Amino acid sequence: RATRDLPEAELVRLMIGRALGEYLPQAIDRPPGRELLRVERLTVAGKFRDVSLRLHEGEIVGLAGLVGAGRSELAHALFGLDAPTSGSIAVDGAAVKIGSPKDAIRLQLGLVPEDRKRQGLVLGESGLHNTSLPILDRLSRVGFVRRGQERELAESYFTKLRVRTPNLAAPVAGLSGGNQQKVVLARWLAANARVLILDEPTRGVDVGAKAEIHGLIRDLAARGNAVLLISSELPEVIALSHRILVMRRGELVAEVRHERATQEALMRLMAGVGDSPAGVS
Repeated sequence: RATRDLPEAELVRLMIGRALGEYLPQAIDRPPGRELLRVERLTVAGKFRDVSLRLHEGEIVGLAGLVGAGRSELAHALFGLDAPTSGSIAVDGAAVKIGSPKDAIRLQLGLVPEDRKRQGLVLGESGLHNTSLPILDRLSRVGFVRRGQERELAESYFTKLRVRTPNLAAPVAGLSGGNQQKVVLARWLAANARVLILDEPTRGVDVGAKAEIHGLIRDLAARGNAVLLISSELPEVIALSHRILVMRRGELVAEVRHERATQEALMRLMAGVGDSPAGVS
């Protein structure tokens, strides 16, 4: 039978060895745990304004919006890459100031950026060193990195995430897109990040790697992490998120529960077209 004659669901099954329903798992609705992150009326002048949100243990919150809506800019501000003009951030109920990525890492926040090659990885360095970058101070003793502990930590997370690499010393530039993304995730797991901000985590990866990354996101939430999932792929956002926040022109305009979310409803909210669908706050 010719490939062009196969239904999409069958093509996906043949490519990744599982059904389409497994490739896009449904979010599990569960009572949220304690609040890990609270953002109140956060503004970065010229980028976004008056954004308020909360993230809880075990929760995946999607962030949908058109290009230029301010989603990545919000991620950068939460990770200390852009200084807020006004507003407040609280982690674990305590007010904090995140003036740099170092502050964010200390507070156990992690960012998987939109452009992993330019912002998320040091391409000429090994998977080992890319994984340990945020925690070199923890791995060091009297100024020397404990290489055995560094290797043991990287091996542990590479095994858990099924990172396919010739060896830990291989430069990440030679890895596939999916494995590069797993290295970025391994970094934040090694750093004990509790709040993970994932900006387009499956962009530029193949179907099989996408399915694996979806599973990893679900596993992170199941372990009690809070995940802010930024994605332009609405089926991905709908399938993985417990709640979906919608940004438009730099403002947070709606919150949609998983069970009420459809691609059409989200597109209307993103574009500002028509009335808000039922179940939208």
